Amino acid sequence: MLNSTLFLKMKPYSNKKKIGRIIEIAVHLLFWAYIAYFFIQNSYLRPRASITKELLSVSLIASACYLNYFVIYPYFFKKRKIIYFLVSFLSVFIISQLEVYIVTPNIKNCFKTVPPQMLQGVIYGIKRSVFVRDLAFLSFFVILKLYTDARQAFLIEKEKALLEREKQQAEINLLKNQVAPHFLFNNLNKLHNDIEPLSKGISDKIVTLSQLLRHIINHSSQNFIPLSKEIEFIDNLILLENDHRYTNLDVKFSYMDIGANDIMVPPLLFESFVSNAFKYVKRQDGYIHINLEVVDSGKIKVLHFSCQNNIIENESASTSTKKGILNTQKGLDLIYRDTYELTAEKIDGNTFRVDLRLTNLSPKL
Repeated sequence: MLNSTLFLKMKPYSNKKKIGRIIEIAVHLLFWAYIAYFFIQNSYLRPRASITKELLSVSLIASACYLNYFVIYPYFFKKRKIIYFLVSFLSVFIISQLEVYIVTPNIKNCFKTVPPQMLQGVIYGIKRSVFVRDLAFLSFFVILKLYTDARQAFLIEKEKALLEREKQQAEINLLKNQVAPHFLFNNLNKLHNDIEPLSKGISDKIVTLSQLLRHIINHSSQNFIPLSKEIEFIDNLILLENDHRYTNLDVKFSYMDIGANDIMVPPLLFESFVSNAFKYVKRQDGYIHINLEVVDSGKIKVLHFSCQNNIIENESASTSTKKGILNTQKGLDLIYRDTYELTAEKIDGNTFRVDLRLTNLSPKL
């Protein structure tokens, strides 16, 4: 029906990815916090600049780096490298000029006694140093981006290679699985031919069993199959289960023309309900009534399955039935979520009834 093991593995992977993302953000914040602390403690490029201006300078550098990292690099680097380098160079130049402009009053205040021409030389030297420093920051982030992209590409290729190996193994397993059923059906056919002259009833059971096994092998790996296939399976299951163990067993399976080829359901959806009914029905004067219908209220169509039978008073049987129904319910939860209703209960102490209503007649995984 649905690979529940794969479903359960998805959550830890998602949480691991989320935790990794949080750690990555924390590392970036710590990095810029350290840079801000360093700027404040070693403000030799812009003498006596205030803490506010140093923090503003760090914010401008960080903005330029992340703008390049998330916008400019992805858009230009692979297709237009020359434009990328020009845009990056220009962005660093503008940011560095803006940083120096912000602290220029502090610089002039510090060098009051310096002649104007010499002061311009000092400011020019600071602009150049700030530009080189900001360019170094940007280069670091570009190298980081190149590394992360290369690592991601490596992991993708590794995953592709793993999937390719799994595909090859699956093809090998498929060939093995095709050989095994072929062997099984050949021997069932041989057994049927050998027994038919001795017991027509047993030989017919072998044919029915063969059809059931063929249905399970051909369809159990599929997510959904036409409802008509499930109806055919239930018919064959009833033929196989209804044997000499029961005396005067009344079995009815009714279904109207419900467009069974247009409705898709998970394979073996009703098997546990029908098998349990035969397992725990009374051996003497028992009954099993199975009904399948589509109820059209005008607004919504509902697929309604019901199975009712009188039961043997047996506590272990009751426990086993609940276990089988719980397993089926887990599959329904994964596929139909909140678009189904399932009830299984005793009625009048010696009757058991299962009702399943599906409101989603086109389910998707």
